[in-house]
Amino acid sequence: MVTYLLSKHHTETDGMFDDILTYERLYKMRTTLYGSNKQTSSSNSNLFIKASAQKNEKNNSSLEPKQTLIKRCFNCYSTAHTIINCPEPKRKPGSCFKCGSTEHQQRDCKMKINKTSRGTSEDSTMMIEIDEASNPPFMLGIDVMCETTRWTTDALIDTGSPISIIKENAVPKDVIVIPPSSKLSGINKSPLKVLGVINTKVSVNNLPVDLNIIFYVVDNNTMNYNCLLGRNFVNNNLIKLTFDKNLFIEKNDSYNEFIVDDIMLIDTGVSNSLQLDINSDLCADMQEQVKVIFDKHYTNAVRPIEKKFQYEMEVKLTKDHTPIYFQPRRMSYSDKEKLKVIIDELLTNKIIRPSFSPYCSPIVLVKKKNGNLRLCVDFRELNKVTIKDRFPLPLIDDHLDMLKDKKYFTRLDLKNAFYHVKVHNDSVKYLSFVTPMGQFEYTCMPFGFCNSPAIFMRYINNIFYSLVNSNKILIYLDDILISTETIDENISILIEVFDIMTENHLQLRLDKCSFLQTKIHYLGYEISHKGITPNPDNVDAIHSFPIPKNVKEVHSFLGLASYFRRFVKNFSIIAKPLYDLLKKNQDFVFGEDQLSTFEKIKSFLTSPPVLCLYSPLLETELHCDASQLGFGSVLVQKQKHDNTFHPVFYFSKRTTECETRYHSYELECLAIIYALKRFHIYLQGMPFTIVTDCDSLRLTLNKKDICPRIMRWALFLQSYDYKVVHRPNKQMCHVDALSRVQNILILEANTFEQVLSIKQSTDPQI
Repeated sequence: MVTYLLSKHHTETDGMFDDILTYERLYKMRTTLYGSNKQTSSSNSNLFIKASAQKNEKNNSSLEPKQTLIKRCFNCYSTAHTIINCPEPKRKPGSCFKCGSTEHQQRDCKMKINKTSRGTSEDSTMMIEIDEASNPPFMLGIDVMCETTRWTTDALIDTGSPISIIKENAVPKDVIVIPPSSKLSGINKSPLKVLGVINTKVSVNNLPVDLNIIFYVVDNNTMNYNCLLGRNFVNNNLIKLTFDKNLFIEKNDSYNEFIVDDIMLIDTGVSNSLQLDINSDLCADMQEQVKVIFDKHYTNAVRPIEKKFQYEMEVKLTKDHTPIYFQPRRMSYSDKEKLKVIIDELLTNKIIRPSFSPYCSPIVLVKKKNGNLRLCVDFRELNKVTIKDRFPLPLIDDHLDMLKDKKYFTRLDLKNAFYHVKVHNDSVKYLSFVTPMGQFEYTCMPFGFCNSPAIFMRYINNIFYSLVNSNKILIYLDDILISTETIDENISILIEVFDIMTENHLQLRLDKCSFLQTKIHYLGYEISHKGITPNPDNVDAIHSFPIPKNVKEVHSFLGLASYFRRFVKNFSIIAKPLYDLLKKNQDFVFGEDQLSTFEKIKSFLTSPPVLCLYSPLLETELHCDASQLGFGSVLVQKQKHDNTFHPVFYFSKRTTECETRYHSYELECLAIIYALKRFHIYLQGMPFTIVTDCDSLRLTLNKKDICPRIMRWALFLQSYDYKVVHRPNKQMCHVDALSRVQNILILEANTFEQVLSIKQSTDPQI
């Protein structure tokens, strides 16, 4: 005491007496805490010491619990720091450690240390005890056996986690894992890799109560336990958790509201139904009905172990071929490490397996927009010797006829569509590929194989045969469309579709699904109850063509228009005001006559008989051109009534700053890539011709050793059945005009500011 008092600077006797009382209180407290550790370890009032003793007794019952000295702050009584680093205001001398009052001491204080529980009932004392024991660095964990509807596993109860987590290897293979709708992170903001979400019923310790718990599936290296039960389990009103010497979990016969602190809650987004794109014009009850149907018939539906419809892909090669084999391509150490992760994931999901095949294709790692890598197999040589599957794609005209007078539309998009089809055991060897880590082969139908689209179309048609045959749904590759005149009929068909999907383990890509919409874009057309019109995006390259500002731009526009002049009656007479501007020694005056002619020609180019409807039965060509200013393309088809090619769709896009530095043949190749992405639904699965004025492009695509950028584009091209034809520049003026327009920018994802800027730059009044 003397040493303690000498360390203080007293100017008054009252201050010294306060310090004497403080010292006596601290001395008694320290004696109580550390004077007899054996008594403390056996006391039920300190869960931290009790839990530590139980853990040590579990390891060696003959040993005494290890005694540790717990340091506390003498100002706020916390174990997280000492008094020197205490963030709390200085406590008044002689005041209570718990509430700060000077009218009583700590042992007489009626206030309990509980900062996270507010307004709890008597049954919520577990939270108070856990909060008292949570100051030391110790997580209270209890082993329980978690019996679900399908399997049994051990679990850890963690009241510090707002969600429940389960390891990937603890989930049976037949359980469908729904993709997560949001990202999660730990307390220290470190990202938590979530593989998916499952919703299942849980029964703990053979209780006669089934709890509907949502689990987040995580990587096997995330935690030691197979399962972690968080607060979404603890806070369930159907059970009651109490602590004595052990954990007791029992059925809660009375309702007791359990309030917890939500400061540490994570935006889990546990229900995928909350992310559904439902027509906002519908009433709230109808929107809720769609969510309930989605959860009942898709998310929480019981799926069979085996698919109801079994189908396998067979690969047939020409008789005169020789086995295709490549050596593994060299790659950096960083890419190898990333490739290992990709291979392990594919092996875990049983999409690939180790291979000893004499066939072997090379691989290419393609960089995604988010920076991650995608594994692509270069099947170009295999595609050359593969006998093509000619299963026809649906006729778009027939689809459009069936959509007339329909009012409500639901569109579903399948996720990883090709992986749903298994490969026949005799054909797996052909789909082998080589990596620095070894040789593997696909057991599921891969992307990039020439027959994949046709085979998938046959597969999906067989699954939904009853609905397709009764004209209840329309299917085009991985797109499923439900069109009806009433909402009730649409919902009824939607339930049938969900039931068939769960029977065959089909999964949806929710970000591309929409429900009960009154207007949709489908197969390049805008469809509503008012009628069917071409998608404005497909002719926007003409509608947005800027007003010419000089002779060169007039010449470019007339080059585009003249290519289809045969379909416009008296074209030369109509276009005379523009042709007059091309005369020598003629002042450039773009007046009202020229503007009227300009708009009239644009109208001709985007209306019948110049612009025709697409048909997959007609001979198709894709005309592409590129310059440092932009890319242009026109999809044309040979019509039966006049045996000539008519335009179907136009597309134009301006180059980015980086693309302006590309070599000419790279620009020409990129123009084809952009055009194929824009017209994918019209060209996938059917033969067509790519027409370009760059002859070196055709030779480049046939090389084995090309730069990585061209290689990525070549891999994208191998999904199509095409041939490349060279045509001189003089015969490509129609696409050359679209590629050299300086002010045009056609992008589906334009922001409002971009569109406003484009319109202003082309407005002659500004």
